[in-house]
Formats: sequence, C-alpha cells, structure tokens
Amino acid sequence: MSSQDSFAFAWLRSGLQAGVPVLDLRAAEVFRAGHCRDALNIPESELFARRQELPPPNTTLIVIADHPQQAAQALRDWQYPVQIAVAWSVELQSLLAEAGLLAQGQSSVRLWQPSTVLACHLEAIKQTLMQQQLPLRAIDLACGSGRDAVYLALNGFAVTAMDYHTDALQRGVSLASYYPLQVDWQAADIEHESFQLPSAQFSLLHVARFLYRPLLPRLADALMPGGFLLYETFAVGAEKFGSPRNPKYLLQPGELAQVFAELDIIFDRIESLGDGRPVQRFVAQKRVSS
Repeated sequence: MSSQDSFAFAWLRSGLQAGVPVLDLRAAEVFRAGHCRDALNIPESELFARRQELPPPNTTLIVIADHPQQAAQALRDWQYPVQIAVAWSVELQSLLAEAGLLAQGQSSVRLWQPSTVLACHLEAIKQTLMQQQLPLRAIDLACGSGRDAVYLALNGFAVTAMDYHTDALQRGVSLASYYPLQVDWQAADIEHESFQLPSAQFSLLHVARFLYRPLLPRLADALMPGGFLLYETFAVGAEKFGSPRNPKYLLQPGELAQVFAELDIIFDRIESLGDGRPVQRFVAQKRVSS
C-alpha cells in the first residue's frame, strides 16, 4: 500500500471526524459502487450546472476527483478552501472499508443551506401554523436557484417559487428532482408594474437577497391572517466590503419595521456575514384580526 493512499486516508478520517464536508466529483456510477461515507456526489462535468448544491462560499472542503488538483483549483476559484484533494484508488477504498467509512449507493447528503432566517425560524413558524390550523403554503419571491424553495418543500410546505431568470429556475427544478419534490416554479418579472401577488393565499412569504422597494408594501397582502413574512437581504454598510454597492439594494436601519408596522414583528436584527457584510434578518406575523 502506498504512502500516498495512507496519507489520503488519514486526512479523510480526520476531516470526517472534524465535520469537514466531502465532495466526490467522480462519475455517478463509480460513486455508487463505493465512496467515502457522508460524501456528496456531483460529477465534475455537472459541477457548474449544479453549483447551487454546494455549501456557502468559504466552506472548507475535502475533494475526491479523477483529477484532484484541477478540481481543487476550480473550487478555490469559487472561494472554497480545499483541505485536501485526492484520487480514488482500490487501496483507499480498502482502508475506508476497514475503518467503517465506506458506503455504497446514491448520495443522500445535503451540503447546501437555506437562508439563515429560514434555518433559524422555520421550525417554530411551522409549529405555530399547525397550531393555528393554517395550511403550509409558501411563496419564495426572487427564489434564484431554488435552495430556499426546496428547503420549504422538504419541510412540508406547498411552495410557489418565482424568479425572472429562467436559467436559475431550471437549476431549482434540477435541485428539487434529487429528492424528489414538487415545487411550482414560475417565471415572473416581479419588478414589473403589472405584477400582482394573489391576496391572502400564503401562510409564509420568504424573500432573500433581493430588494425592490415598490413591492414591499404589497407583500403583506399576500399573507393570510396569521401568516409569516421572512425577509433577509443586505443592509447599508455592505458597500464597504463588496457588493451590492448601489443604495437601491441596501436596506436602511429600521426600514422593514416601518414598512411592515401593521404586522407583529418577531425578529428584526442586522447581523454580519463571514465576509463582514451586514444583513438584515426580519420575521413578522400578520395579525389575525387585520
């Protein structure tokens, strides 16, 4: 057994123990025959099209690939530090098997994450909606490549997901197909003056990393009484660290609280991303009596 295989195994084992995500870029059929436990499989040829399945940038990864150094450089270019990149071998597979770290079949690992406001508040909101006997019906506006919409569907919501960019919607369709889940993907220009949201149809409305101020006053109308608004986007000060720099895409302190004063505000806080950019996270509930 080569020292290279022993070295690779030692890094894989220590990385797994430390919770470092493992990304396996080999072909799907090869992956199914044998892979490192808790690895996500995205064939290298599909990586760009399926990049919405990756964890947030600046997440350190362990990479397994046919051409490990080339793959590692591509990921570093996307702001993913790579702890180690290794090629698969029979010897490495044997070491993983002996350690109980070898698995077979398809990958069921999820490395991508929803918006923080969803991750932190959805469970409590879901319980509240069920106690109120409201349907779990959500809309994700400016849904992008669909991670938040898929996360809502994974949590039992019937989801409508809207975005102007059809290529992003297609990535959402692709992501949902791996579970599989039903999401109503709709191409819509939500900044157009003719855009209308259905009235009182949703128990949850979610917006992340999108700001179009003329739309804000109309969002609450789409919520049924007792429904929740979850909003997360960049705040003034983000321009000091990078994009967005245009003030039209940056929330002012207290702006959402003022716009949605008729709602019961549950959470309203500016927090910082890892790169320093401030993000406004906001949760409010529509009053039943309104």
